[in-house]
Amino acid sequence: MERIIIAVHGLGNKPIKMLLKRWWQKSISEGLERIGRGRLMLPIEMVYWADILYEKSLKPWITDKGNASYIEEPYRKSKEISRMKPKSWRTSFYKYIEQQLDKIFLNEDMSLNYSRVSDTIIHRYFKDLDIYFSEAPCRIDNHRSARDCIHERLKSVLNTHKNKKILLIGHSMGSIIAYDVLAHASDYLKVHTFVTIGSPLGLPVVAGKIFSRRKSEAKGAGPLRTPENITHHWYNISDIEDRVALDHTLADDYLSNSQGIQAVDLDVYNDYRNNGNRNPHKSYGYLRTPEMAGIIDAFLQDERKNYGNMMYRYLKKYLSFARKHLSKK
Repeated sequence: MERIIIAVHGLGNKPIKMLLKRWWQKSISEGLERIGRGRLMLPIEMVYWADILYEKSLKPWITDKGNASYIEEPYRKSKEISRMKPKSWRTSFYKYIEQQLDKIFLNEDMSLNYSRVSDTIIHRYFKDLDIYFSEAPCRIDNHRSARDCIHERLKSVLNTHKNKKILLIGHSMGSIIAYDVLAHASDYLKVHTFVTIGSPLGLPVVAGKIFSRRKSEAKGAGPLRTPENITHHWYNISDIEDRVALDHTLADDYLSNSQGIQAVDLDVYNDYRNNGNRNPHKSYGYLRTPEMAGIIDAFLQDERKNYGNMMYRYLKKYLSFARKHLSKK
């Protein structure tokens, strides 16, 4: 069966869709080359939603840092040759912080405690999420909410590729969008592998919002779970220093679905740097990690075999035709 990678970008304004897709492709290609599994072609489609929240895209030719369209962190090819591992004391410290945040902001049934404080945090630090959770009107369609417009973009792409095996990657807020859509999608929209990178899905202010919405839509909704239409894998990839993914483990927040699929949490080193400054949340760094490359390569291996078999059949057919044609001369 044909395979496709579907990508959902994260928070903040972005360059135009074509350029963002190219930068994601370059990042993934870097990772595959690192593990010796480079490919000439990557079957990838970008779900682009920045234009729903932002009127003008970012421009790569603008050099004025004061310009709203200036790209602060463009794609940069990695110059690092070694992979740093997170220090054990940091891992333990952040795990402790995660547990304390859950105790403060979440009740035992996963509903939000101090909901006004949570709303203030989202409003102040996560502008896009504030719009998404607040039912704000869609910029390009005032009759619908921004969230509905964003969801429609992803649902449309999933529906287009419903007859293929899908690897769905959601970065940052894109992981929230992807989870929401999958949790409400029709059963026929299947995702083979779901990968969340730099995801805030474990943050209590986010998990509580998702749970509250589920509860309002379905009376007596149970705990948060892996969506039923994820059929094989859910990998959650995060750098221990990524503050957006402050809760780095999702397996303890989201139960398995009826097929036994549950988030597998992977600690990685995000090597993205721009002008010497490292950003452990940047998508390009996550996409080229060896862990991400391994997941993508494993997903595409059958596709590679199918392509090879197709080329073999084509060459065999061509040689048969050539021999038959030449024998007549």
